[in-house]
Amino acid sequence: MFERFRIFRHETTELKLADIPDFLADKFKREKNEMEAKLSSSVQEIRKNFIALKDIAIQMKSKSSPNRYANTLKDKFCDKAIHVINDLPPPSNHYEDMRKFTDMAHKATDAIGDMGIKEFKHLHAFQEDMTKIAEKIRFLETGIGYSNKLVNNSEFEKSENAKNDVLSVLETKKEINEIEIEISDLEKSLQPINNIIADEKRKIEEANSQLAKYASERLQIRDFEK
Repeated sequence: MFERFRIFRHETTELKLADIPDFLADKFKREKNEMEAKLSSSVQEIRKNFIALKDIAIQMKSKSSPNRYANTLKDKFCDKAIHVINDLPPPSNHYEDMRKFTDMAHKATDAIGDMGIKEFKHLHAFQEDMTKIAEKIRFLETGIGYSNKLVNNSEFEKSENAKNDVLSVLETKKEINEIEIEISDLEKSLQPINNIIADEKRKIEEANSQLAKYASERLQIRDFEK
């Protein structure tokens, strides 16, 4: 990985890898402010639709049908919708928080709309409320899609992706450096042991040499005795 990058403008500027995140944050500051303003409006509209959907679910739960199974399904559906919406945190005006909120809103919409055909048919007794809920879900899907489109097509998001890539590289380089230090420390700590092993090997070699010498001398003595 290159340690330096060149940014071409009217003149050549050389940047260290570690300087790129700050450089991108400064360069795209205006784009970030503009994106936050656009995204904030869309996110607040999504939030309003969730609140409206929750109100419909609360009203629907208070209603009753002669069909007991339909009432059970209705209560279960309404409880789930209310719980999912209550779990959504109020979005702030910070870009990162709004991105997270949009992702959570997408999952929440899928969770609320996750219903089998059989269950849906049994809720026909509450058709008016279900029609309102379906309409709100369509509004939510449109708003979430628009927010994602704003983000994905923005130059700022591209700069954020580049910045995150650089931060990932820097973190990897840091981890590699830490591992290299650990290996170096381990090698140093093992050096005394290696010295001991080498010394013992030397002693074994000397003993083998002495043994061989002794065996040779004994053979010479036997030949002499013959």
